[in-house]
Amino acid sequence: MKDWKHLTLEQRKVISSGITNNYKLKIIGENLQIDPTSVSKEVKRNKTIPKNKSERKEQLCRINRTYQNFLKYKENNNISSYVEMDTVEGTKGKSALLTLNYIPFNFMIAYKINEQTISEVTDKINKIKNIIGLETFHKIFSAILTDNGKNYKT
Repeated sequence: MKDWKHLTLEQRKVISSGITNNYKLKIIGENLQIDPTSVSKEVKRNKTIPKNKSERKEQLCRINRTYQNFLKYKENNNISSYVEMDTVEGTKGKSALLTLNYIPFNFMIAYKINEQTISEVTDKINKIKNIIGLETFHKIFSAILTDNGKNYKT
């Protein structure tokens, strides 16, 4: 009979937290007083590996970026107005509209973008900054909420 036992839910949570915080498997194992190879096997068995570097980077960007996190941020920073940003796509691969909806007034502006790329969106945001000035921009755009859509090419 094998001389091993299952990891507890609490141990799995510690491993998950350690991985999220980029701790080495050896450190996580020492912290839990288990062999680092057990930690490694647990990670391999339960980890979904992103297909490419871009997806891994995207996953890291989404940590603590849920709607619940946004609501907490809004409450903690006394934010009553914010901007919802999205894109509206017509024909796949063609130009799109970048929409910026100012909440709570439900005032929307839209810009035509030739490609759904981060650089194209950044360019439009920078144009708004130049038009209204940095101070006004930060007042109006105190927070920008986006969805988790995979609309943008890198």
